[in-house]
Amino acid sequence: MNDLPLVKAHAYGNDFLYVRERDLGDVDPVPVARRLCERHRGAGADGLIVYGPTPEGARMRLINADGSAAELSGNGLRALAAIVIRDRGNPSQVVPGAEVTVETAAGPRFLTLVARDDPRFMFRAWMGEPSDVRQETVHAAGESLLVSTFAIGNPQCVVLGELPGDDRFARIGPALERHARFPEGTNVEFAHVVAPDRRPLERVLGPELGDFIRGLHEQHGVVFHLGKKASSHMRGGVVLEGGERLEADVLVAGIGVRPATALAEQAGLRVDNGIVVDACLETATGGIFAVGDAARWPDPRGGGLVRIEHWVVAQRQGQAVARSIVGERTPFTDVPFFWSQHYDIAINYTGHAQSWDSVRVDGSVAAFDCAVTYMRGGRRLAVATISRDLESLRAEAEMEREIRKL
Repeated sequence: MNDLPLVKAHAYGNDFLYVRERDLGDVDPVPVARRLCERHRGAGADGLIVYGPTPEGARMRLINADGSAAELSGNGLRALAAIVIRDRGNPSQVVPGAEVTVETAAGPRFLTLVARDDPRFMFRAWMGEPSDVRQETVHAAGESLLVSTFAIGNPQCVVLGELPGDDRFARIGPALERHARFPEGTNVEFAHVVAPDRRPLERVLGPELGDFIRGLHEQHGVVFHLGKKASSHMRGGVVLEGGERLEADVLVAGIGVRPATALAEQAGLRVDNGIVVDACLETATGGIFAVGDAARWPDPRGGGLVRIEHWVVAQRQGQAVARSIVGERTPFTDVPFFWSQHYDIAINYTGHAQSWDSVRVDGSVAAFDCAVTYMRGGRRLAVATISRDLESLRAEAEMEREIRKL
């Protein structure tokens, strides 16, 4: 092969070479990738992406510079979407909002053009749900590092804590990338946490456990920027309100959720921060039920309407509605619960307290052995425990008995 048309594109510090399937033909792309991606004697790149057109965008195959196969690269994916958009001849298809679907070894990925300023493109990409999420300690470069690992196409390793200086970064990054824990290699990221609240999870767990959670994470090297919000993002980082700048290659925004009620509104159902239902999860329009994160139903213990975002509640509500549909109509009275895992410490929460006027702590939060009770008007609404699973189960049983007496 003498002539091979190539495109080189950059995205957030990565660069890739792109070649069309039809131009490569039957040639094995692995030795081509090794030769072309070599920094000194080739074109130089992090990988070679072989792609072909599809009606919705493109399909791709990624070969790393060393010839190994990879399911996907987010930066390579976005750069390919830019190539697809650029090659579209119809100007109406290259305005913000234009969509591209790329078929990858990890499944289809969906991208939306956010802005275009030739030769730069900005995309919003749906990368799929992460899998095999873990928090663990990895020994690398002479240090014990607490990391979060997961897979989203490729393995990812996130180090939470103070961003390292150049020398430490140069030691830790390659050591983790080639660590035995990741036999096929991994991407390595370092992270800070920015949040508007004074304490993590304070709105749900209160100041006592909020301070505990913050201290626990800080002991593991996590850096918090609390009581602050991101005002804008810039190339290479984020700007906080007040002007503070944090360097970053990737920004992850956890902005919460809102119930999807558009269809219910169009159907004329009552909507108030969710789809309002009765104790049996039925709307005011007979025969129409709502369950899960979008349903708002009467709280038999705390009064008022509640909406719980937890998959167990959604599952149990679905079962309750099924019983109603077959004629076994009974109110939904299950006590909600959730757990929050922080390293090897689990916080178990039973009940529901949107607000409270007092908190009672039994035991020692600092010693990882406590029960925190949330009260309003002298009545227990919820209990959070650490290392007291039996007490959580007893609290749930007592709350269920209280409901049956109502």
